[in-house]
This record gives sequence, structure tokens and C-alpha cells, in this order.
Amino acid sequence: EKIAAFQKHLADTALPVEPLSPTEFQDKLKETVARITTKAAGDAHVSLIPEKSTEKFYMGFPEYAQKSPEKTLVPQLSRELAAFESIINLMLAAKNVSVLELKRDEVKEGAPPAATKAEKKSVRRSGFTLKFGSSDTAFRSILNGIVGSKEHFFIVTQITVQNSSPQAPKKKFDAPLPGEAKGSFEYIFGTETVVVTLEIELVDFARPEATPAKSAGKPKEAK
Repeated sequence: EKIAAFQKHLADTALPVEPLSPTEFQDKLKETVARITTKAAGDAHVSLIPEKSTEKFYMGFPEYAQKSPEKTLVPQLSRELAAFESIINLMLAAKNVSVLELKRDEVKEGAPPAATKAEKKSVRRSGFTLKFGSSDTAFRSILNGIVGSKEHFFIVTQITVQNSSPQAPKKKFDAPLPGEAKGSFEYIFGTETVVVTLEIELVDFARPEATPAKSAGKPKEAK
């Protein structure tokens, strides 16, 4: 009973996803892309595509820009779309972020989402890679927002951080003033940024199956 109660609690944690048809999902995807693109171009100063890239930002779903997905994949894709939008909103709030990559793990058409034998009834996972450039402060804010999400169950499985300036900050030497024995060193700080790559799993918990009621018949007499 405690396990079932905990499983129900986990299932209630995730944001409910409205049932959509394949065409409705494609329409919602287009609306989401347009909404996010408009916000990013405003005072958030968020870049959604790498420089010199000819690809259009499409929330990690470029394959569905011109075609509808299979009906069996729509629930999973809808949950992923809602999850991706929540992460992009964290970047919009942090401001001055460059989204360099948002790539979903491939799910073949006609095949159910991957799951281990023990997970097929209770847990479903979908993975994706997120790469972005930002200040260190913005990176911490985004990461805390992901792992502390109240609407989606994210697991960050790997983090790679590269500093835009791998060399230590330069020093400037000030010669001693008259009457001083020693001069002083001063660090020269620039506008350093970090490039962050996150490997993330989006986990969806199924509700526990109802336990069949026990029969109230009389116990059999022992022979």
C-alpha cells in the first residue's frame, strides 16, 4: 500500500498533458515555436540557434515541422514539448543565453518508447541533450530550475562545463607609489561565459493499477 501511494504521488507530480490528435500536436508545436521565438527576440536576448546555422529552431522536433507524428507517439511527444518549453522559459528568465543544441533521443516511428522489462508498467523515460552558453550565474539558475521543477521529473545524468577563457585571469602590476616599498597586482577580469552540455532524462510515472478486491467468502474447512 505504501509503494502504491508513493507511485501515485510521483504520478501526480507530473503536469497532466491534454490528449491531442497528431494534427493537433503539430499545430501546438507551431504555436509554441512562434511564442518562444517572439519572447526570445524581446528583452530576454536569448539566441535560439547557433551562429552561422541555416537550421530553424523548432523546439527539438524538426522532423514534425512538415508532417504529423504517429498517433501512438503523441502522448510522449506532448509531454516532451511541455518539458522543453519549461526549460526554455528558464533561459528566458535568466536572459542573455545562447541555445546551441536541443536534441531528443531518436524514437523510431512505429516503435513504442524504450523501457526495460521492469519499467514497462510503471516508468517511462525519454532522454535529450541540451547545450547552451551563458554566464556562470545564469547557468546555476537554469540548472537549479531544472532539477527543482515542480511540473516535470527531470534527472540530469551528465554535466559538462567549458569556460570560454580556459586561461587564468591576467594580472596587472602597479608600480609602487612614492614612499611605498612594494607595488600591487590586480586581476583583470573579462566577460567570461560558460558552455554547458546537459544530458537529461524526462521520467513519466504511471499510476498504480487498482488492486482487485478480496472475496468475502467463508474460509474452507481443513480436512
